[in-house]
Amino acid sequence: MLEMILLVSNYLQYDLLNTVINDGDYTFEELEANDLRVGLLGIIYLIAFLTSGFLFIRWFRRAYFNLHVKVKFLNQSEGWAAGAWFVPFINLFRPYQIMKELFIETRLYVKRFFGKELDLSSSWVLSWWVLWLISGVLGRISLGFLKKENTVENLLDSTMIDMTINLLGIPLALITIYVVRKYAIAEQIMYDLCVEEEKIQSSLKSDLL
Repeated sequence: MLEMILLVSNYLQYDLLNTVINDGDYTFEELEANDLRVGLLGIIYLIAFLTSGFLFIRWFRRAYFNLHVKVKFLNQSEGWAAGAWFVPFINLFRPYQIMKELFIETRLYVKRFFGKELDLSSSWVLSWWVLWLISGVLGRISLGFLKKENTVENLLDSTMIDMTINLLGIPLALITIYVVRKYAIAEQIMYDLCVEEEKIQSSLKSDLL
C-alpha cells in the first residue's frame, strides 16, 4: 500500500518537475506542497522500512536457528542469518543462500524423517532476491543523482528512478509475504510432526516400562 502511495506521490512530483522544465504554469505554493508531501512520505517510508527490516531479519535469524536445531550441518552459522545483511559484498548473495537453504533443508528433513512431501518449492526465492537486488541498485543510482548538483534535471532523473523502484516494490512486497508465509506454514508442519513423533516415542517407552 505504501509503495502505491509513494508511486502516486512521485508521479505528481515528476509531472510538476516537467512543468518547471518546460516553463509551464506553476505556483510557489505548489512547490512547497510537493516538498512537504515528499518529505513527510519519505519519513514514513524510512520508519516503515526500518521496522519491517528489523522484523524480517529477526524472523529470518530465528527460522535458521530453529533449522539448526534439527539439521546439524547447515552451510552457515545461525548468526549469519542476521549479519549477512550488513556485510558489504556478502550481502549480495548470502541471505539468498540461507533462504534457499531454509526451503531445501526443511523439505528434505520432513521427507527423510517423516516420509512426507512438503509443498515448499524454492523457485520464488530467486524472484524475491532478484527484485531485492534490482531495487537496491536503483536506490543507489537515485541517491547518486541527488548527490550531484542540485538541479531540476537531476531531481527529475531521480524521481523517475524512484517511480521504477515503487513499481518493483509492489511485487517485491507481495513475494516477500508469500515466501515468509510459505516457509512459516512448512515450519509449523515440521514442528507438529516432531511433537507427534515425540508423543509416540514417549508412549512406546511407557508401554515398555
